[in-house]
Amino acid sequence: MAETLQNRLNTLYSTNRRDIYAYLSRISGDSDLALDLLQDAFVNFFSHYKEREVPDDGSCRRILFRIARNLFLNHVKSAANKHSRLEEGALADSTAANREDFSPAIQRLILALPERERTAIVLRYMDSLKLEEIGLVLGLSVSASSRLIQKAEKMLEWEARKLGISLDD
Repeated sequence: MAETLQNRLNTLYSTNRRDIYAYLSRISGDSDLALDLLQDAFVNFFSHYKEREVPDDGSCRRILFRIARNLFLNHVKSAANKHSRLEEGALADSTAANREDFSPAIQRLILALPERERTAIVLRYMDSLKLEEIGLVLGLSVSASSRLIQKAEKMLEWEARKLGISLDD
């Protein structure tokens, strides 16, 4: 039984590691950080499921992406508290266009969103994922993904308006 679990976990790792690494590398812009977060994501997943029933492959993939995303967001929060990493573009991907799209003030607004809304915004605008892909990562339908993004956009607009920040720039 333990050997079967080990084989299943090995298969999950080999099947998903490249995609999760590419995702982490894209959102962090740092290949070394992406490798660290990838390793942490699988360690967290494996330790959680070492004595539990492992879900189906699709669910495992969603869980692994969610763990990886949360690890990245926690890293960004930690860095922001220490050195205001947001100004260095920790949330933007490696293209200059995306870094220019979001000012540090807007990035701080995004970080202040509740987790699900923040994730939807990051996946949509920083990772340029389609609604179907966002739904897959978050475990939502396409329409629910769309509604979540609309809700997050309204929350951003509201907070920006309160602070006198223009989202159109």
